[in-house]
Amino acid sequence: MRTNRLILLLIILTSIAAIAAAERLAIGQVDTGRLLVGQRVDLFVSIDSGDAAVVTENDLRVYESSDGVDFHEVSDILDLSRVRSLDAALSFYMLVDNSGSMYDETVEGDATLTRIQAATQAIRDFANSITNERDQIGLAVFNTHYRRLMPPSRDKARLGPTLESIE
Repeated sequence: MRTNRLILLLIILTSIAAIAAAERLAIGQVDTGRLLVGQRVDLFVSIDSGDAAVVTENDLRVYESSDGVDFHEVSDILDLSRVRSLDAALSFYMLVDNSGSMYDETVEGDATLTRIQAATQAIRDFANSITNERDQIGLAVFNTHYRRLMPPSRDKARLGPTLESIE
């Protein structure tokens, strides 16, 4: 309950500050994934203004309340990071159907190319199109069971031999 009020108050205060500065603010995500372990909540916001927005820890105020009436300021904003969404790292996990039909059936229009060959080539093409060096790609197969072949990695060179190992 305390966390929900804290998040709501942070959202409201940040919105008010953005409106007062004639900027547009969008809250993209509230991540409570580290709340139980590290007592941390990550708030992802986008601030749009005519000029480059400069927001520092001093511009933000966070208040919390255990009863919704008496609020006190929280002084431990741990980090304020600027990340352009185009530069944010992504993780891709490719899941390949490894059933018999992928080997028995050919691709429509090319009787020499099996469906598994087309799928692995499509994964290679996709991996080669990834331009952000921080992005990761992983690989798994399924038939009657799921099997992870390669955890997400930035090392795209590992993908080729891993794709070749699918049988």
